[in-house]
Amino acid sequence: MKKTLVALAALAASTAAFAQAGPASSVTLFGIMDVGVTNIDKNAAGASFTGMTTSNVASSQFGMRGSENIGRGLRAIFELTADVDPNNGAFDGTAANSMNSGALFRRGAYVGLTGGFGQVTLGRRLNPFLIGAAVDQVHAANSTQTARAVAMGYADFWTKNAITYVSPSLSGLTVHLQHGMSNVAGRSSDGTMNAVVAVYSQGPLVAAVGYEKIDGGLTAAEVGATTGVSTIVASPAVGKKEAQYANVRYTKGALSVGAGVFQVKGAIANSSAAKTTRDGSSVNVRYDLSKQASASVSFNDYEGTKVSTLQGRYILSPRTSMYALYQMIDNGKVTTFVPSWGGRANPRPGGEQNALSAGVIHSF
Repeated sequence: MKKTLVALAALAASTAAFAQAGPASSVTLFGIMDVGVTNIDKNAAGASFTGMTTSNVASSQFGMRGSENIGRGLRAIFELTADVDPNNGAFDGTAANSMNSGALFRRGAYVGLTGGFGQVTLGRRLNPFLIGAAVDQVHAANSTQTARAVAMGYADFWTKNAITYVSPSLSGLTVHLQHGMSNVAGRSSDGTMNAVVAVYSQGPLVAAVGYEKIDGGLTAAEVGATTGVSTIVASPAVGKKEAQYANVRYTKGALSVGAGVFQVKGAIANSSAAKTTRDGSSVNVRYDLSKQASASVSFNDYEGTKVSTLQGRYILSPRTSMYALYQMIDNGKVTTFVPSWGGRANPRPGGEQNALSAGVIHSF
């Protein structure tokens, strides 16, 4: 009993000391659940898929973020975010040695400072190249945006060992800078990533330009010893790569129109060994039928691979929506991927493949 009283007294004293030092960090729990049922027609083996899927439109995730006022106009911030699979309740369980997977908090694990100068963070964070790449999208859809990122070969979604800077908005212009370190002794430049993105948002107009460069050069032994622990690259096949785009979106009343052009040079995933440059373009149109209902159509062309997407959305509440998504893919000779990111059924190289999904999104 005496020991218990002593322990309680010590706890009370430490709590009082923290209270005098200032308020603790404010922490917010947040997340998104996107679950649906998807049908994907025949793959290369002639098999179809019908089942429960997740992240067709929005990536299912769970995380926490917080901040603390440390004075002098500064706030300390942090974020930890993990993928969640609502189908089975699991966190991300994909291969530990892939570029973006295998980590519990693979979507974000960083700390930093924010103030009048903008924001600086250290740690794993979303590549800003993806932020600007989505500007032309009039309806968010993983099955469109993620497939395009894979097709264009810039699917470096999260950067390890990242120093990230986000400027304050200057008359509608925001600049994002990111540098990913290789974390390999004696190879400070090999395996690094640099990205710069400028986003302009003023009234009905949103526009973005972006540039990303990855320097390869790591050997298989170096990557094998550090992948999943430190380096930003997944394998020597990543090599050197440059990607760039220009996107725009304009909204007038109930109508939104977006368009973009893309180019990737260097080591390109999901392409023939001889291919070193890939170009792409997109056109997207959305119309709000009412305050709750909206519909959109999206056309993307990746050098012969054509992707068409129809989406309908109905808002049930500020945090809950229903959706229907139909995607048609005509795989060309350059790229091969599936029409539903949530289903991830085997693709059909060189042929047409379609997917129909219906589901619910809830954010908290």
